Amino acid sequence: LLQMTAKRLLSVVPDNGFIARLGGDEFIIILTDVNTGTGEADSVARKIIQKFKKPFKIQEHTLITSVSIGIAISPKDGTNGLELMKKADMAMYAAKERNKSKYRFYSFSIGNKETVKLNQEMELREAIENDRFILHYQPQFSAKNQKMTGAEALIRLVTPDGQLRPPGEFIGVAEETGLIIDIGKWIIDEACKQARAWYEKGFDLSVAINISARQFQSEELIPLIKDTLDKYQLPPQLLEVEVTESMTMDNLDHSKKVLSSLTELGIRISIDDFGTGHSSLSYLKDFPIHRLKIDKSFIDDIQTHPKSEQITGAIIAMGHQLSLQVIAEGVENSAQKQLLYEKGCDHLQGFFFSRPIPPEQLEQLILEQPPLS
Repeated sequence: LLQMTAKRLLSVVPDNGFIARLGGDEFIIILTDVNTGTGEADSVARKIIQKFKKPFKIQEHTLITSVSIGIAISPKDGTNGLELMKKADMAMYAAKERNKSKYRFYSFSIGNKETVKLNQEMELREAIENDRFILHYQPQFSAKNQKMTGAEALIRLVTPDGQLRPPGEFIGVAEETGLIIDIGKWIIDEACKQARAWYEKGFDLSVAINISARQFQSEELIPLIKDTLDKYQLPPQLLEVEVTESMTMDNLDHSKKVLSSLTELGIRISIDDFGTGHSSLSYLKDFPIHRLKIDKSFIDDIQTHPKSEQITGAIIAMGHQLSLQVIAEGVENSAQKQLLYEKGCDHLQGFFFSRPIPPEQLEQLILEQPPLS
């Protein structure tokens, strides 16, 4: 595929162009003696995109590819190769974010955005080095008797001035930079340590942790979780691993292997954001899954949007037909709670019951909270 890609590039790049493969699936094109302005670069980019609309035929396979292009112009964007490559790279990632098979010229706004991202990366590295993360826990309740049955561990970054930043503000950058691997290791260790502490206090409480896409693809995940369970002597049934639909679809063989290994350890598997991911449901019969987690987007308008109510009811019924437990997240009022109970949902989670809270507050909730009606 790389060789055929190179041939296609050679067929559209003019004589004043130089082409090289940087590594992986990235190529660089240098156009010399171009006319003032962006016209020639624009023309070449359009021709490349058009060329890649045609599928590749390799042996018996037909491969459909996309191409993202970033462009930097000298002297406007820089006067040396390193600077131009850096800015073209920024523009390429901006093109990827916009859509597949797009191209973008470097601009100040792109550079500013990348600078912000770089600062976020530096902040994350500093937080990892100085152990400035904590876990809050959002309790999960039985829909039938409203007894607390578990809690989801949710990470928070503590800023130097003591403010708490939610995961939505930094997990994306952590994924892009690979720092999510170190953060994920910390989450697994901290959650297992806390689950063991609650176990010793006599609380029958499972802890759910979210696994990132990068973690899920790592060969180190299973040994890491096994070693951590051994480290804290935590009964494996007190740990639940949440993965998303889309995450498991990237490599079905790998996904089945990982989920089977986790199940063999005695760990429960939950499919997070269920209903929003891959259209194929075949994995439900092939993967060792214990619980489906209905996405919050369906719960938000379950009272006012008939289709959301119907989809939610269908997920619950399907889950039970497959002998799976079903939990709804994002429950924010008593009407949602009652409707989900009537539809047979097994567990509930959301602001109606509790926001994510520090572990000591969750303990108080277990000990002091009166039964919810």
